[in-house]
Amino acid sequence: QVKSIYRYRAHGGVYRTASDFADTYKLTQKQYKALEPYIKISDDYRPAAELVEKEAPAPRDTVMYPIKLQENEHISLNSADTTALRKVPGLGRYYAREIDRHRQMLGGFVSTEQLMEIDGMPEEALTYFTVDVANVKKMNLNRLTINQLKRHPYINFYQARAICDYRRLRGPLKSLDDLRLMKEFTDDDLRRLEPYVEF
Repeated sequence: QVKSIYRYRAHGGVYRTASDFADTYKLTQKQYKALEPYIKISDDYRPAAELVEKEAPAPRDTVMYPIKLQENEHISLNSADTTALRKVPGLGRYYAREIDRHRQMLGGFVSTEQLMEIDGMPEEALTYFTVDVANVKKMNLNRLTINQLKRHPYINFYQARAICDYRRLRGPLKSLDDLRLMKEFTDDDLRRLEPYVEF
């Protein structure tokens, strides 16, 4: 056992605590318990790192790395900025920008399901949103030009042209029923458009 101790020290080993000594070759529990009261190790052999006061970790950058929402927390889909959107689990900078861009093009969301129109949107993110439709912007189909109409995600060029042709030939549109007369619009198209149009 003495030779084992000398060999350990000769190879650079250092006993820093009494428990380190317990690893001595062939040392039994009975022997260790008998020797423990006599084991004294100088502070000179303690790690130097203990002398240096460690700096407290830098506070988390919540702009770059926002704290994510808990399962019972929600944010407003129509009023949250990109920083708030990034707090939703599964959403980073890219999806926050895409949500904001799609929101501006639509005039606001009327349903969380519309988020799935964004390529690759994680479906589990939808549960963290609430939707307030009070501030959804509507477009007047009788006033906008063909270029303004086709900018909306739910109106393509041919539909925009059909609206402008109808106004030119028959006068102002009065309701969605006028759009039903056009072959360019399906029932699904009208259903999606309804929350966003006025006359």
